[in-house]
Amino acid sequence: MTAPQKITELWAWVLEHPDGSEGIASSGRLVAGVHMPLIGADMERVKALEPEARHIADVVGMSVKLVHFPQGHTVEVRN
Repeated sequence: MTAPQKITELWAWVLEHPDGSEGIASSGRLVAGVHMPLIGADMERVKALEPEARHIADVVGMSVKLVHFPQGHTVEVRN
């Protein structure tokens, strides 16, 4: 087991809609019917989600791309 790490960047599988808009792909097949966004903070997880991202793109007939969000900025903290 690896040591806990802070999230400093995110990767997301993004679907490109025909009208040019985009949305983060999510799957209900991964976690017992609960939708999980296909995002990760490390390449190992992102690569593990790739087959599901490609499956979703095929099913809905859209393109899918991997997008990197390189800097995480805290916007708000609630306790």
